[in-house]
Amino acid sequence: MKKQTLAFVLITFAISWIEQYFIINGDGIQNTARAFALMWTPGLVGIFCSLFFNRNIKPLAFKLPSLKSIGIAYFAPVTCAALIILLLVISGVTEFQMNPTVIEKKGGLSGALIAVLVMAPTVGMIAPFISGLGEEIGWRGYLHTQLENLSANRRYLVTGIIWSIWHWPLIIFGDYATSDIPAFNVLFFTVAMTSLSFLMGYLRDKTQSVFPAALIHGSHNMWILGISPVFFIPSRFTPYYSGESGLFCALIYLLLALWIVRKSDSKMA
Repeated sequence: MKKQTLAFVLITFAISWIEQYFIINGDGIQNTARAFALMWTPGLVGIFCSLFFNRNIKPLAFKLPSLKSIGIAYFAPVTCAALIILLLVISGVTEFQMNPTVIEKKGGLSGALIAVLVMAPTVGMIAPFISGLGEEIGWRGYLHTQLENLSANRRYLVTGIIWSIWHWPLIIFGDYATSDIPAFNVLFFTVAMTSLSFLMGYLRDKTQSVFPAALIHGSHNMWILGISPVFFIPSRFTPYYSGESGLFCALIYLLLALWIVRKSDSKMA
């Protein structure tokens, strides 16, 4: 088991960090083709390791989840995005206002609202879900299975830390950092993603399916990275407080993780 885990992590990081090198020295994460290929690297390595070591794809957890888990998976990031905007406004970091550029591009306020709050969260979720699935087949599929000898909370923690570190080169050296002090973004991002891993892992265990984690991943990318920034005015402080590598996202997901830890501990008592 340890050999399989180490092989997966080393192969995934070796290939991914080479890909990240070309992203960093190219046109950044805005290159959707390279970003998509990078996100599918953990999944493809997970599929390879599953077939090589296990001779089947059972460790990848391709099982239909429950409707309840799908609802939780989709709306948890939605709630986080709404809370981030609320905290930004009430703390005085920024003001609530829809991006004028989006309004102009969509031909008015109604068109912008339909595009952002109707089309993006529905049809627009297809691409984020597929790309998120690529990562999650590796993280919450193969890696999660290899760590089943650990307690649930330790498994969620280890997977989350590995997942977070995997992103670090893009934040430190690339354009994934939201501020001019990447160290802050690395810290907040690591706390946020490690914390979110607890919800992903919890639903993975409850459903024995990788799909809720993939949906969380896609919904998070859509709502936190795509939709929420449309509803506040960027200021000198928003790079430190907003987004997935901001303080507010880290705090919200951390509270969620602590609730899951307490829930898991109470079941064991």
